[in-house]
Amino acid sequence: MSEPTPFLLQDADLSSLFRPAWTKAGEQQHSFRSTPEREEKKERRSGGVNGYERRHPAGKMKSRKPFFQEPAFSKPRELPPVLSGWKIQLISEARGIDEMAKQIRKEMKAYSLFQLARLLLEKPQRYHVKLSQRSDEKVTPLFQCVLDETLWLSEKEVLAHAFTQHRDRYYRSERITTEAPKGSYSSIGVCGMSQTLLGPPNHHEYQNKIRQLHAERFSHIPFEVFKSRIQMSRDEALLERWKEEQSSQEIFYLLTPAEEEGEGKIGSIAEAEEHFKKHHGASVMKKVEGEVILSNPMAWQQSSPVVRRMVEDEVESLKRFPLSFSQEVGHALAACGLQLFKAHENIVYVSIARPRSFHQQEMALSDSVKSLLAILKTHTAAPRAEQWKALLASCSPEQEAGNHEAALMKDLSWLLHEGYVVNYATRGFELG
Repeated sequence: MSEPTPFLLQDADLSSLFRPAWTKAGEQQHSFRSTPEREEKKERRSGGVNGYERRHPAGKMKSRKPFFQEPAFSKPRELPPVLSGWKIQLISEARGIDEMAKQIRKEMKAYSLFQLARLLLEKPQRYHVKLSQRSDEKVTPLFQCVLDETLWLSEKEVLAHAFTQHRDRYYRSERITTEAPKGSYSSIGVCGMSQTLLGPPNHHEYQNKIRQLHAERFSHIPFEVFKSRIQMSRDEALLERWKEEQSSQEIFYLLTPAEEEGEGKIGSIAEAEEHFKKHHGASVMKKVEGEVILSNPMAWQQSSPVVRRMVEDEVESLKRFPLSFSQEVGHALAACGLQLFKAHENIVYVSIARPRSFHQQEMALSDSVKSLLAILKTHTAAPRAEQWKALLASCSPEQEAGNHEAALMKDLSWLLHEGYVVNYATRGFELG
């Protein structure tokens, strides 16, 4: 399995978090929710195209029937599978926390903990996903493919995924020319979702093709629902294309056959799948007990759609209000030696030191430090650029500008590390 993408903050300057909104207008905001889905929710709230009621221009409610109504004798619709009894928690990536701590110490600024948490949530490489069983609920079984850490709801799904994605580890294949199918075929089945040619319904491999396509690509959809979306076509061109596809066959061989197995020929893809289940099924999967941590984003992004949707929903929820994740990030940053404190209406900040005041220690300060503090006190509400301009303007006539700036940096650095001055990223310098 490949190593996770390293976390780097080079493309995520902390100061960019606090730019005005209009400067970010051209940046694309990623969302797991697609636009059609958001529009669908909007329509559902407002009555939408599938609503049962519609407001009449005169103000009265006018009833209307939906475009499609299931017949009374139809089977009850199967609900999509749900991942019950599992709790999701996001854990910050250790290398990302180290990079963030280094940058905070270098800039000597105080950042909002919520904003730092949202920064980590921008890319899946910056956090791990932990799933834990809830002891007080009925738990949906989870199975993990050990080849790529993906999670699935059944052993059948794990084996289908492992064979489809990793069969090249065990088998090699060759395509040979065979005789075209014989028989009279007047129609052909086409998958309504992928447009895959399934073959004529009177062909002996038709049902096997349906089950194989469902297992490989649409296992998250109930089989009967998937089957109901198959379309029948009498297009002669499609029939000819299917016959051409059937005029060749893929034959599988063992990648490293034993001596007694000769050339290691297995046969068709169906025979190779059966061989894989029999000889490798037990070694490529395990049942998840207690908890599991997915350190690679591809592990949950390629998992069962139920798992993927649950993680995406959690990430979207935390982007809106990252309380639980920010607490975990705060503990991690504190372990790196940074300080957490509240200011400005209970906003939690992270910085190199907690703010504190001088009290009776002012008499022991040097004249340069006293001057610096006096200037910051009179420019408390000014932007950082104006504060720094006022500090530079305090240079005495007999002092060179370069030496004055170096002395300011030295005094200011000491004050920031001691917490007597705090450099807020969104506000500027403030006395502790």
